[in-house]
Parts: sequence; structure tokens; C-alpha cells
Amino acid sequence: MQWFELLKGPKPMTVKALRHPTNPSEWMPISTRACQNFPSSLFLFAGNALKRAHKEGLSPRQLGQARIRGEPNAHEIALKHSPYVSTAKDYFLDGDHLDGKGLVKFEDSIRAAFQKAHTGGFEDMILPPMHFWGGFNNLNLIDKKRFKFHGTFSGTQDDVSKYILGRQQDLYAMAGLAPRRKPKEIRESLESIGYPLEHPAFDAEGDEQQPMGNMSLDNRGGWVFN
Repeated sequence: MQWFELLKGPKPMTVKALRHPTNPSEWMPISTRACQNFPSSLFLFAGNALKRAHKEGLSPRQLGQARIRGEPNAHEIALKHSPYVSTAKDYFLDGDHLDGKGLVKFEDSIRAAFQKAHTGGFEDMILPPMHFWGGFNNLNLIDKKRFKFHGTFSGTQDDVSKYILGRQQDLYAMAGLAPRRKPKEIRESLESIGYPLEHPAFDAEGDEQQPMGNMSLDNRGGWVFN
């Protein structure tokens, strides 16, 4: 029996957000200290498909959730093509998934989070308290008024926003922090971007990939080895 076969089965990964240790009425913010204090937890944070900051020397406050990038128990959820805000090409746009980009990259990063949590021996996955998508200062959405000096933007993000908000709801529902969508609605959501409900898993990126089996979408909207 291969080592990864021990991981197969329907056991779902525990998903949660952390309460502040000294003030349980508040959520613990994402930080490198939190990652280091909870090494058996996999911390998810909002990022981009290139997995890098838009410039060097940013303070933790400027980086936001991405301040934990580089921690061994941190995992980046791709919400943009790049960290930049210069052109529409930096953002996920409606129709990108037809070229295997955009929402496909977003869903890839969610599936990869469950794969890493299962194969890395993590006890649970930790969600950021401020969500990935939404809020007053959502830099993953094109703000045509705010960024008008960059020129005219083309493309829309209506389908992108709807999909990501739905999948965000699925994740936070697993933590008991949002209402749960019906399994059929979740499946139809993935099918709308052509994402297979069963997906092969590999243990590395690039030319050295080794197959680890298949992962399937479960009724919660998470991914498990089957």
C-alpha cells in the first residue's frame, strides 16, 4: 500500500476560525505569530495566482492577510492573476475560466488547500476572520472610480464575484459561520466553470509531479481523497 492510500476516504477536513486567546468575543487576526503558535493548523489567506506581493518592503499592515505568505503552514487562495492593480489583466474576469485561468485557478487553490491539509498531517484549516472577498476595501474587484487613472478597464466581474462569494460561503459554512448551500447548488457552481467534480492530485508542481490519487468534491463543498 502506498503512503497516500492511507489518506483516502470520506473523512472531511475540519475548518474553523480562531478566537482571540485573551478576548474570546473577538476573532484572532491572521499573523505570522498565529501560524507559529498553531503549527498543526493550515492557515488560508487571500492572495494571487503568482503568489507574490506587488512590491518589496511592504509592512505587515500593508500586506494584510498576505503577511503570512512564506510560512510553512500558510496557503494562498488565488483571487487575482497578479498582485498588481494596473490593468484589467491583473484581475479575474468573466470568461477567464474558458482558458483554464481565473476561477479555475481560484478553485485549484481551494482544492490544493484541502490536499495540503490532508497530506501534510494538519489537524484543521483556519479561515481569515475578515473573509477573502468583499468588504469596503476589496482590491480583488476592479474599482473603476478608484483606479480610473490607470485607463479604461474592459471586462466584467459579475460571474467571478458570484462564484467566489458562493465558494467563500461554503468554506465559512464548514466553520459554522455562514448558512450552508445545498450540495446540488455547489456542484452546479463548479460545473458552471467547467471544473471536474473529481480531480487528480499530485505531490509536487512542475516536471516532478507524482500522482497521489483522486480527490472528489464532498457535500459540504470541500475536497477529499476517494
